[in-house]
Amino acid sequence: MTDAQWVLEQALQAAKSIENASWRSRALRSIAEAMAKAGKWEQALQVAKSIEDEEKRSSALSSVAEAMAKAGVREQALWEQALQVARSIEDEEKRSSALSSVAEAMAKAGVREQALWEQALQVARSIEDEEKRSSALSSVAEAMAKAGVREQALWEQALQVAKSEDEEKRSWALSSVAKAMAKAGMWEQALQVAKSIVAKSIEDAYWRSSALSSVAEAMAKAGKWEQALQVARSIWIWFAGDRSSALRSVAEAMAKAGKWEQALQVARSIWDARDRSSALRSVAEAMVKAGMKEEAQRVFQQALQVARSIEDARERSSALRSVAEAMVKAGMKEEAQRVLQQALQVARSIWDATDRSLALRSVAEAMTKAGKWEQALQAAKSIEDALFRSSALVSIALAMLEKEGAVDLGDGD
Repeated sequence: MTDAQWVLEQALQAAKSIENASWRSRALRSIAEAMAKAGKWEQALQVAKSIEDEEKRSSALSSVAEAMAKAGVREQALWEQALQVARSIEDEEKRSSALSSVAEAMAKAGVREQALWEQALQVARSIEDEEKRSSALSSVAEAMAKAGVREQALWEQALQVAKSEDEEKRSWALSSVAKAMAKAGMWEQALQVAKSIVAKSIEDAYWRSSALSSVAEAMAKAGKWEQALQVARSIWIWFAGDRSSALRSVAEAMAKAGKWEQALQVARSIWDARDRSSALRSVAEAMVKAGMKEEAQRVFQQALQVARSIEDARERSSALRSVAEAMVKAGMKEEAQRVLQQALQVARSIWDATDRSLALRSVAEAMTKAGKWEQALQAAKSIEDALFRSSALVSIALAMLEKEGAVDLGDGD
């Protein structure tokens, strides 16, 4: 037994002695997750199964399954143990979610089991509470998309569950399935499902627009620009946020493919100023990568002009900061510093104290990335909220240490 294993055993004994059930469950969940990270799959699953609180048991199982997937575990016996833990959960919504987590992890590990997805959908369908049933269906569909499930029969089952909902929840359920199908690369089917949502109310229209936006974004990322553009423009103008978000995704995808004129045309057509500035910034970033620095500078200026027109101070500061960060990466540090000073001034004008502290922290961190230590420190010290001030100062300190070579921040693992 290694030192780490011995410590985990000691932790397990201590956790089991905790009298408060909720705290005991929380401690056992942490131990199960630690054991999974150590590659002790069987012990981790046993600990997860012993957790009384079903929500924490489901959470622990999800973490263990994810760790098993990352390690490429393919032993059927271990996955069967994971499934036993999932099936031991009495609450139907949590059981459906747990089964989906295990199924998704199995797919990532290369262990495909269609019957398991069917089981997760069946459990979701059996839930009596309408809201919980729709939520469970959404979770299963999302997991299917992440796992790359493309079997038409399974998606048909998901659609049947969605269509069986009453009118109040049907649009939400269909929208969830359409979004998941789009993420899974089934654009045409997803588009049909989105269009099938009948807008009998404002809420129905919202879910239809939300689904169409997701379909357009997925199409754009796959290089289906013309189709994505048609779908984005078909979104009702009353839902300008969804329409703007979809058009931004199309512009960004076009820019990455070097379709500069088309990308700029789409970006400039976006109604929402935040999305318009973001889209123009993305086009400029793509131009920088393509070695078109002069053209990128002009587009960055357009993005800034739009950012300055945003009425809400919090959003205006955020947009200015985002453009400045992109300019730093493009080597335009002096100009970026001027923009960051503008973002700082706007952040200080935000009325809400929490929003103001958050904005100031973001600007301070952006200044740190730009190597402007003194300005970053000044911005951080001006934050009223002690928690956010401390967080900003820690970020600056770590960045300074990394620059000095005293600490390797790595990738956060």
